[in-house]
Amino acid sequence: MMYQRGEVVAVPYPFTDLTALKTRPAVVISTDVYNATHLDVILAPLTTRMSIVRAYDYALTDWAAAGRQQARS
Repeated sequence: MMYQRGEVVAVPYPFTDLTALKTRPAVVISTDVYNATHLDVILAPLTTRMSIVRAYDYALTDWAAAGRQQARS
């Protein structure tokens, strides 16, 4: 499956004890050229929990401009 940069996808994330998975949204951050030439894709997880803000976090403030409202499986 070919993913495009900026696309929101649903990803099965494992629990820390690795006993189960939970589907969470992530955004594709690898380039389209990378995605076309590699079997993997580079993702960044998305969250609505902003209780701990780190220096590398990015707050998305304009959801309408972000495009898709639902993740692609």
